[in-house]
Amino acid sequence: MKKHFDTYQLYRIGKHIKYSARIRVTMKDEVDFAILRESINKAAKRYPYFCKEIVVDEDGGYDLIQNDRPIAVIKTKDTLPLLGSEEVNRHLIYVDSEGKDINFNICHALAGGRGFTPWVETSIYQYVKDAYNVEVDAPNIRKVDSPLLPNEDCDITLDDFIKQEPLDLPRKYRGKALLFDYVNGLFNPFVRKPQYHIFTFEQKNILKYAKGNDSSVCSAFVVFMFKAMCRVLPASNKIVEAKVGHNPIDNFGLENCHSDVLSHVHIVFKREMADLDNETLGTIARSQLYLQTEPRVSCNEVIRRIKAYEKLDDIHGYNDKKKYAKKYCKNVMEDGSVSESYIVNYTGQRDWGELTKYVESYFFIVEGHVMIEITSLADKIFLSFMQLTRNNKYLNAFKQVLTELQIPFECKGPYKTNHVNIELPKPNKR
Repeated sequence: MKKHFDTYQLYRIGKHIKYSARIRVTMKDEVDFAILRESINKAAKRYPYFCKEIVVDEDGGYDLIQNDRPIAVIKTKDTLPLLGSEEVNRHLIYVDSEGKDINFNICHALAGGRGFTPWVETSIYQYVKDAYNVEVDAPNIRKVDSPLLPNEDCDITLDDFIKQEPLDLPRKYRGKALLFDYVNGLFNPFVRKPQYHIFTFEQKNILKYAKGNDSSVCSAFVVFMFKAMCRVLPASNKIVEAKVGHNPIDNFGLENCHSDVLSHVHIVFKREMADLDNETLGTIARSQLYLQTEPRVSCNEVIRRIKAYEKLDDIHGYNDKKKYAKKYCKNVMEDGSVSESYIVNYTGQRDWGELTKYVESYFFIVEGHVMIEITSLADKIFLSFMQLTRNNKYLNAFKQVLTELQIPFECKGPYKTNHVNIELPKPNKR
């Protein structure tokens, strides 16, 4: 590829599904807005690969160039500005805040949950340091003056993923996507209502369940959602499929890379499996996770994506590049098919040290339907449950399953997703 990997990710930005992420951090005290603005801009200097703006080059293709203008920090409002717009200094990141909440907005082309979490952590650390005039013991958080880690801003190439012979696993069974819900959630103004609920769990309760039922944190929630979906999906849905995001870079010597090098795991259940015991369901889910995250398997999706991106270099002109990208770059990640019944993503346990004394919670929010994002901090597990419609049948079934399994939880919401899209430049315009 002639440009940085992140540049080609821009072609996945669509009109209807907003290709951005929003991280909601709730502090224990009211946020000092003036201090926050200063702290955010101090922290951003640690992450030059996020301080970018989009341009169209002479060949009609997108490119990312350095943007030295301040990172916008604004008051939260009902309608937020687009990422990349002049209102946010053309940056692909910005922050909005109200009360105790600090919301980080980022274009998903720049990074996924694994890649942008360190930026959030550095920003919160710097804010606490500036607001309270304290030095917080948090050795695992990157500080504003710490150098970039090895490979943190490395470029991704095909050579990184073809060192071993890829192993392509055929998919024997596929679920049915909730297409009717998606269409209504995207286009029907009487039904569309992007929203999310937030769940808080004591980590010990989830780990107790996982340990007793041959599960990990991720596979446990995959099973919970499978049980919930079986209660509300029509009988004609004989296969229930979960999709789980997986970043395989650790297996290819790129541990610190910020880019969203994503592959997906497809965990398939037959409907009649709902009657199996929890331990067996845990084994079924975890075994599929294990097999599909094996490097020779997980690299396949990444290789397909890079090959599709490479072809963009041979296509000239803005319109032709966009036409090709619409057909290939958005669906290439998963061989053009959509078959999942629900989505579960887990970013793993984070260590914020003594910084947790100042933080109440943090949640990942993206726009999706029957999609859960899970984070883990200190002794808590946080979960956001996203949907595009007003109908809460999936949410209610999920809560019923948790209650029957005697897993305590706190649930709040609904909250407006308040997601923003990205403003893309046109040729000859910056």
